[in-house]
Amino acid sequence: MSKSSGCTPIPDWTITKYISNGICYDVIFTISGDEIVVAEQNEKGRLLFLTFPGISLIKELPLNHNPTRVAFSPDGGTIATGYNNGGIAVISSKTRKVVKHPQAESTFGAVWSLGFTSDGKSLIASGGDNRLIFYETETWEPLGTVMDHKSRVHAMAFSVDGRKFATGDMSGKIVLREIPD
Repeated sequence: MSKSSGCTPIPDWTITKYISNGICYDVIFTISGDEIVVAEQNEKGRLLFLTFPGISLIKELPLNHNPTRVAFSPDGGTIATGYNNGGIAVISSKTRKVVKHPQAESTFGAVWSLGFTSDGKSLIASGGDNRLIFYETETWEPLGTVMDHKSRVHAMAFSVDGRKFATGDMSGKIVLREIPD
C-alpha cells in the first residue's frame, strides 16, 4: 500500500478472500461470528452464507429479487433482507430458508437500511420514498410509518441500550428518536 495524504499505510490484514458473481450490497456476521451473510445482486439476487474464518460457501439462497441490506434479530434466529424493489424477506437462520414476505407498499421503493429493535419485537426499514416502516415481528404486519426525512434514508443505528435510534438521509439530515416502551 502506498503512502498518501500523510497517512500511514495499514498492513494487509486479509485472512482469506471469496469472489462472488455479482455486486455485494451488504455483508454481515452472524451473531456467533462463525458465518458471514452476503447480499449479492446479480441477474436474480441471492444471499450467500459463508464460513468464517476460511470463507467457504455453506449455502446459496436464491431470492428472485436483488437484496440491498441484511439484518439479524438480536437472538440471531431471524434474518431480514430488504430488496431493491421495496420488498422484505424474513429468513430462518437455522434452515436458511425464506419463511415470510411481509407486505410492502409498492411506493416504498428500494430498502436502503433496516434493523431490529434490541428486544427483537420490531423491524424498522427505510425506503426510497423517504419513509420508515415499522413491522411487528410476531405477525410481520406493518405497525406504522414515519416520514420526517426529505430524502432517502441510507443510514440507521441503534443505541446500545436499545432505547434510541438514529437515521441519516442523503441531504445530511440526522434524526434521533426514542423507542417507546
